[in-house]
Amino acid sequence: TESFNTMIISIKKMIAQKKQLLYDVSHELRSPITRIKIALEMMPESQSKNDIVHDISEMEIMIDELLESARMEEANGRLQLEKVDIRSLIQDLESHFKGFKPGITFNIDKSVNEITVDYSRLRKAIRNILENALKYSSAQDKPVEVRVGESNGITEIEIRDYGEGIAADQLDQIFEPFYRVDQSRVRTHGGYGLGLFLCKKIVEAHGGTITAESPEDGGTRIR
Repeated sequence: TESFNTMIISIKKMIAQKKQLLYDVSHELRSPITRIKIALEMMPESQSKNDIVHDISEMEIMIDELLESARMEEANGRLQLEKVDIRSLIQDLESHFKGFKPGITFNIDKSVNEITVDYSRLRKAIRNILENALKYSSAQDKPVEVRVGESNGITEIEIRDYGEGIAADQLDQIFEPFYRVDQSRVRTHGGYGLGLFLCKKIVEAHGGTITAESPEDGGTRIR
C-alpha cells in the first residue's frame, strides 16, 4: 500500500511538472513571436510574408488555448460569474460570424433569459465550436444551426452543422487535448486539436457537460 501511494504521488508530481513546463514554454513563446511580427511589418508585401503571417496567427491561437487551458486548472483561473442575457451573447457571436459561409441560424427559446456564467469564457467556448462547424462545412451545405433552450432549470446550447461529420467511434475522443480526427483534415483546415478540449474545460468549470453526436443525415451536433 505504501509503495502504491508513493507511486501515485510520483505520478501526480510528474503530471504537474509536465503541465507547468507546457505553461512556461507557451508563455515564453509570446516574446519571440512579438518580435517576429514587428520584423514582418518591415518586410515588403509578398506571398512568403503572407504565409509567415498566417503561420504566426496559427501559433498565437495555439498558445492562447494552451495558456487558457492551464489557467482553468489554477486557483487564479476561477470563473468570473455574472448574470448574462443569453440573447446579448448570441447577438455578439452573430455579429462576429456575419458573412461566413454557409451562414448560421439562431433560435433562442423564449423561456431562456438570464444565465449565471463567465461571459468571456462561455463566449470563447461557443465561438470555438462555431468556428469548427463553419470550417468543416462547405458553402453549399445548410447553415449551421444554434439552438438555446431550457429544461428543468438547465440551459442547453446545441450547435448543429451539416458538414463533413465525424465517425461515431471518434466522437468520445474529440474533446481530448491535441486529438485530431485525421491528418488530411489537419493539412486542409489547420488547427492543433486544442479548441474542443478548451471548450470541455470551460463547460465543466460551469458544472455542465458537453457531448457530440453524428446525426443520421450528416454533420455533427454538439450539446
